[in-house]
Amino acid sequence: MNNLSIKTKVLLITIIPVLITACLLSFSFVKERLKDTERVLNEKGWTVSKYLAPALEYSLLSGNKNHIDSLIKNSLSISNVSSITVLDANQHIITHQSIDNTEYNTAHENHSNGTLFSTQIYRSEININDYDTNRIEADKEIIGVLVVEMSRKGINLAQKEIIRNGILITLSSILFTIILALYFSNTVVSPIRLLTRGIHQIRKGILGERIYTGAGGEIAILEIGINNMSASLQLAQIKEKQRADDTLFIEKSKAQITLEAIGDGVITTDTNGFITYLNPAAENLLGVGMTNTEGMHLHDIFRLKSISGNTSICYPVSTCLEEGKSMRHDDPMILIGASNTEYIIRDNATPLLSRDGKITGMVLVFNDFTHIQRISDQLTFQATHDELTGLKNRREFERTLKELIETSDFETQEHALCFLDLDRFKIVNDTCGHVAGDALLKEVSRLIHSQVRHDDLVARLGGDEFGIILVNCTIKQAVLIAENIKETIKQHQCKWDLHVFNVGVSIGLIPVSSTDCSSAELMINADTACYIAKDNGKNQVHVYQTTDHNFLHRHNEIRWLQKINKALDSDGFELYAQTIIPINNNSSLKKYEILIRLSDSEEIILPSDFLPAAEHYSLMPEIDRWVITTFVKMLEKNNFSNFKNNKHMFSVNLSGQSICSDDFHDFVISLLKTSAVNPGLIIFEITETVAIHNYDAAIKLITRLQKLGCAFALDDFGSGISSFRYLKELPINYLKIDGHFIRNIEVSKINQSIVEAITQIAQALKLETIAEYVETEESRRLLEKFGIDYVQGSVVNMPIPLADVFRNIDQ
Repeated sequence: MNNLSIKTKVLLITIIPVLITACLLSFSFVKERLKDTERVLNEKGWTVSKYLAPALEYSLLSGNKNHIDSLIKNSLSISNVSSITVLDANQHIITHQSIDNTEYNTAHENHSNGTLFSTQIYRSEININDYDTNRIEADKEIIGVLVVEMSRKGINLAQKEIIRNGILITLSSILFTIILALYFSNTVVSPIRLLTRGIHQIRKGILGERIYTGAGGEIAILEIGINNMSASLQLAQIKEKQRADDTLFIEKSKAQITLEAIGDGVITTDTNGFITYLNPAAENLLGVGMTNTEGMHLHDIFRLKSISGNTSICYPVSTCLEEGKSMRHDDPMILIGASNTEYIIRDNATPLLSRDGKITGMVLVFNDFTHIQRISDQLTFQATHDELTGLKNRREFERTLKELIETSDFETQEHALCFLDLDRFKIVNDTCGHVAGDALLKEVSRLIHSQVRHDDLVARLGGDEFGIILVNCTIKQAVLIAENIKETIKQHQCKWDLHVFNVGVSIGLIPVSSTDCSSAELMINADTACYIAKDNGKNQVHVYQTTDHNFLHRHNEIRWLQKINKALDSDGFELYAQTIIPINNNSSLKKYEILIRLSDSEEIILPSDFLPAAEHYSLMPEIDRWVITTFVKMLEKNNFSNFKNNKHMFSVNLSGQSICSDDFHDFVISLLKTSAVNPGLIIFEITETVAIHNYDAAIKLITRLQKLGCAFALDDFGSGISSFRYLKELPINYLKIDGHFIRNIEVSKINQSIVEAITQIAQALKLETIAEYVETEESRRLLEKFGIDYVQGSVVNMPIPLADVFRNIDQ
C-alpha cells in the first residue's frame, strides 16, 4: 500500500466506497423489484382464484360443465394465467384448460414454469341481512377445488430485465463514479504530481523551473514554498558557483604563481609522455622555453645520467603513465641542461588522475640541489678533514684506526702507528705570526705525504701534532719511514719574509699487531712515545716498548691525569692547612698555608704525586679554581667576613699556568667581589721561578688583587739565579725562603749565611720573612736569632684538614 501512488490511493479511497455502496443499493433495488414481481404474480393468482371459485360454485352444484368451461375459458384470457383445473371434492378432474393444451397431470407435476394457486370451492348457504350489507354469513362445504396456474415466463423475463437494468445502472454508476473520481483526483493529484516533479528537479539540480501555483488551498502554500525554496537554492547555487569559480581562479592563480616562483622545476605531460607544461624554473634548467616544446617528448629534453657520470639514464615514464605509480629515485642524478650544463637533481613523479581515476598525464618535479650537494660534500669533507692542511682530522683518524683494528687479521698482518710533534714550531708562530705558522704546517703536511706510501693515512691531530697509520707495515719498515720523515723535515728550510727557520719533529712509533689494545690505548701509547722522544732531546724517533722506564713514567702521568679529572668532576680533592707562627715579633697574627690533597678511596695523596701530571697536561688552572672556590665557600660558611682582629690570615698557592691566564685573573676578582669574605684575609703565594718566567703576568695579577686588599708572598725564594734582581721590583708583602736552605740549617754554615743575608735584604725592603720546612727546635731558635718573622714546618705542626682548623679557631 505504501508503494502506491497518491493518484491510486485517491482513486481507491473514492471508488471503493462508491462501488460498495452502488453494489449494495443495486442489490437491494433488484431484490425488492424481484419481490414485487413475485408479489404481483401471487396477488394476481390469488385474485383469479378468489373470484373464480365462487363463480364456479353454482355450476358445480348444478353440474353445468359447459358453464364451467365457459368461465374457465374466459379466465384463461387473463394475463399470465396458463391453465385452470377444476377438481371435485374427491380430487377428480372435472375440467381442465390450458393455453398450451397440456394435460393436468403434466401441468400439475411439472410446473417449473408456473406457479399454482389452489382454492377450495365451497357450497354455502347465504343468509342475507337486508340491513347489514357487509355481513354475509355462509355455512361452508367443500364441493371442489380450483387450481389456477400462473405462467412464470413473463415474470421471469421481467425479473431478468430488472436484473439486467440493475447491473447496467450499477455499472453506469461505477463508470460515472470513476470518471468523476478521475476528474476530481486529477484536481488533487496533478498539483501534488507537479510538486513531486518539482522536488525531483531540485534533487537533480535543475533549479530554474517553477511549479504552477493554481491549485489553491494548502497545496498552493506548498507550491509557493517549493518555488521559494527552489529560488533560494538557485540563488545559493549561483553564489556558491561564483564563490567556487572565484576560489578556483584564486587557487589556479596561486598555483600558477607558485609554479612560476618556486625554484623546483615542474614538467607535466599527457598520457603519451609529451610535454604540456614547463614552469620557469624547468625552462631555466632545461634551456628550452614552453613555446618551443610543442610535440616534444619528455625524453627529448629531460636527459639524465648517473651521479658518477658514466651511465645515461632514461627516465621511466611508463611507471607513472602505464602503471599509475608515483616514483622517485633514491640517489641523486645529473641533469644535462642548457649548454650541456650539469645539475645535480632529485626527482619526484606522480600520475595525474581524472575524477573517475583515469590517468590523464604525469607531473614531474625536480629540484636543483647542486649547491646544497657541494655544501654537503664540503661539510662531509670538513667533518673528516683538517681545514688548514687538507689532511684527515683526528676524529676520522681515530675511526680509521678503530676500523683497522677490528678488520685486520693479525696472524698475517702488522701495522704501525706514528705520532709526530713539531719541534721549535712555537718560535715560528711567536716570531712571524700565525699566518707563517699555518704556512709551515701546510708545508710539513706536504713533506710527510711525500715520504709515506699510497695506502698510508696521514692526519693532523691538532696544533702541530700529526698522526700516521702505516698499513701492512712491520715496525722495522715503520722506523725507516719515520726516520725519512724526520730527516726530510729537518733538512727543510722554512722561509717567511726575511726569516729562515729550521724545525724538527719528534716521532713516537708503536706497532699495531693485536686486538689486545683498543684504539684509544694505542693513541695514548703513541702520544706517550712521542713525548718521550721530545723529552730525550727532540728530533728523534722513539719506538714504544712496554718495559721502557720513560714510557712507564709518562704512563703514570696519564694515570694521574685520569684521577685528577675524576676528582675535578666529583669534588675528590680536600683542603688541608699548616700553621705559620710568628717567632721574632710581638705579632699575635697566626697564618695558615692552604694545601691540597687528593682523596683516593681511603688514601690521602700528597700534591707532589699528582701535581706534576696536572702541570704537564695544563690542568693547574682548573685545580686552582677549585681550591679558591672551595676555600672562599668555607670562609663564608665560618663567617670570616672580617680580619678577626688581625689574628688569622690564609695563604693560597697559585700556579704559573693560572697566572698567565687573563680569564683566571677575572675569575678570582669576580669571586672575591661577589663573596662576603674580606680579601684582606688572603695571601696569594707565587713561586720565585713562576714570577720570574711570567714576570709581566705576575706584576699584573699582583697589582689587581692588591687593590682589593689581598697580600702576596714570593715562595721558594733563592731557588732562581736572578732572585735578588727581581726582588726589589716585585710588589710583594712576604718572602718565603726556599726550604732547601732551611733543612739542616743548624749544621750548614753556608745555609746559615744565605738565610741571614736573605733576611737582611728582606728587612731592608720591609718584607716579612717566612721560613718553611722547619723541622727541629734548634732550627727554629737559630732562625729566630737571624731575625726571621714566621716559621712553618713540623716543629710547629703537621698539616691538618682545613675544617679542623676552623673548628679550633672557633674554640
